[in-house]
Amino acid sequence: MRWWSNSGERPERRRRIANFDSLEARSLLSTLPTVPTGNPRPIDVAIAARQHKIALHQQKLAAAYAAAHPAPPPPPTYPSPVIHQSVDAQGKFVYDTYNRGLTMAQAAPVRKVGVSYAKLTIAGDTRKVGGAYLHAILHGNGKQINELSKTRLVKKVGSDFSKLSQSAAVKHVGNAFTRFGVAVGNQFDKYFGLKKSSSHSTKKA
Repeated sequence: MRWWSNSGERPERRRRIANFDSLEARSLLSTLPTVPTGNPRPIDVAIAARQHKIALHQQKLAAAYAAAHPAPPPPPTYPSPVIHQSVDAQGKFVYDTYNRGLTMAQAAPVRKVGVSYAKLTIAGDTRKVGGAYLHAILHGNGKQINELSKTRLVKKVGSDFSKLSQSAAVKHVGNAFTRFGVAVGNQFDKYFGLKKSSSHSTKKA
């Protein structure tokens, strides 16, 4: 009995511990859901407190994991390159040009002109003139070549070819192919930029 009365510390310490335990129990009970029945059993209170502590621990673990493993940043976005003309448009231009040129070459006026030139080329007078020139060239006879150019047959063959080249049919075909060539050239410069590159190189020079 004397050691209690002299020190006075141990009973006071026990009272503080008891008060702290009661406060902690009340704080835990305040976080638990309300039980619809009357006074809960001690075992129910203990189970609920244990579950509450486990839930708090799991929340702390999840927060710590999220802090240690942040979500990766989204991938950077780059602007799409500006293309003057797409590859599809260039391919379509080449394909259309080939088809149009093939169609023009197979057209009736072109075939007619081709036949006219072929007939004139294999005509008897043309073959005679060609053979005479070939003979003179193979023998190195320059005098004969000069004399052939003054003959009536050579002049006639030359006149026949000149008349054919100046005919309306040949001019029509020639103008059509000329317009086609100019249009293709302009479109080619538009799609492949040859004019820009040539002017740029000229400025550098």
